[in-house]
Amino acid sequence: MFLVTLKDVAARAGVSIATASRVINGNQNVTEASRERVLKAIQDLGYYSNEVARGLRQEYLKIIAVTLPTIANLFFAEMLQGIDDVTTIAGYSILFNDTTKNDEVERQCLRNIRSMGIAGSIVFHLDVMDNMLIQLCDANFPCLIIGDTVQETVGKVSFVQYDVKALAQSAFLHLAQFQPNDIWFFSSLFNGNIYLDEALIAQCPAKLHLMLTTDDPKDAERMCRKYDIHGQGHAFVSVNDFQALGILNYLRNRGEPMHLVSFGNTSLAQNLSPQITSVAPSGYQIGVAVAKMILAEIEGQAVDESLSTLLTPVLIPRET
Repeated sequence: MFLVTLKDVAARAGVSIATASRVINGNQNVTEASRERVLKAIQDLGYYSNEVARGLRQEYLKIIAVTLPTIANLFFAEMLQGIDDVTTIAGYSILFNDTTKNDEVERQCLRNIRSMGIAGSIVFHLDVMDNMLIQLCDANFPCLIIGDTVQETVGKVSFVQYDVKALAQSAFLHLAQFQPNDIWFFSSLFNGNIYLDEALIAQCPAKLHLMLTTDDPKDAERMCRKYDIHGQGHAFVSVNDFQALGILNYLRNRGEPMHLVSFGNTSLAQNLSPQITSVAPSGYQIGVAVAKMILAEIEGQAVDESLSTLLTPVLIPRET
C-alpha cells in the first residue's frame, strides 16, 4: 500500500498542486469544476478518510477555532470547557489557539485560521480591535469576538460585550457598605487599567490604589507585603482568582478583616476557605453563551438574545 500524496491528487484531478492545495485548505478562489475534480480525486484515492474529507464534502470542516489569551488562567480554561461542552453536543470539534498574551502570536493564529476551511471562530480580545485584526477575523466563516466594547458587525465578524468596567462598578457598590478608607485594585500587567475609567474612579467609595501584578498568587501576596497593608479600613478587588488567592493568603497570615471581591467566579473562588465574593459571569458561562451564538450563526439561525444575559455582571456575596 502506497502513501497518497497531494501530487497524486492533483495529477488525478488534472489540476496543479497549488489548486489542489487551495481546495483542501478551503480557499474559495477555485472554479467549481476544479473543486469537484479535486474532491472526486480525494475520494477515489482515499487521500482523506477522516473528518477532513467529510468536512470538504460539506464545504466546511465541523471545527470551531477558539483563540484565547492564555490557558494557564483558570477563567479561560473554564471558558474553553463551556465552549467545548456545547459544541461537542452539536457535533463540532474545537481547534484551540493560546496566544500567550502576545499580539503577534494572536495575529499569526488568525492568519492560519483563515485558510483552514473551518465552520467558525471565537476570539477573546478585550482591547479595542484595530482594523488589521478585524480584517484577519473576517474570513469565509462567521467569527465572534468577545470584547469590552460593542462594535457594529463587519462582514462575517460580530461582537459580544464582556463589560469589564461593569464588573468593577459592581465590586465598588458592594464594598461601599463597609465604608473602607482604601481600595486596593489588583489588575493584570497584561490588561492594565482597562477595568477602570475616569467615571468609575470618581465613583470609587474610597481612595483607590491600582496594583499591576502577574497572575501568580505569590506576586499579589508580595505586593501586599511591599505596601504593608494592615489595619482597619482596607478593601481589595482582584481581576482574577489567582491574584485573589495571593491577597487571601496575605490577609490570613496577618489576621486582617477580609473585604475582598474577585472577578470571574471560577471554581477556585467557590472552593477556597473562606470562599471569595465574586462578580460573575464565570468563564464557563461566557463559553456556553458564545458557543450557542456562533453555532446559530454557522447554521443560519437567529441568535437567542437572552444569551446576552449570561454575560451580565452579577455579584455573588460569599465569606469575604
